[in-house]
Amino acid sequence: KRDHLGHLANAEPRALDIIAADEIHTCGSTMTALRRLGVEYLRTVTRASSAETMWWYRSALEILSSRTDWPRRDMLAELRQMSADLVRGLRRNEETL
Repeated sequence: KRDHLGHLANAEPRALDIIAADEIHTCGSTMTALRRLGVEYLRTVTRASSAETMWWYRSALEILSSRTDWPRRDMLAELRQMSADLVRGLRRNEETL
């Protein structure tokens, strides 16, 4: 994942469109699985733990936010909102375990 973050820092802006779209899709899929199955089944949709998932989105958003050459701020805003919702869901589900 750290290599992927390095790629985010150096990718062409058009490549960031594709990467961000994929992350938005992945985040939505993870949120759906969390809502339907609960945090204990998170590993069935991702290899990352809750903590790793939270770290990933925080790190990716930090890099994407710093990319002033990337004009798709609407995608950044959508990913920021979705990942915040996912993090809240992860924390809420972990508290109930």
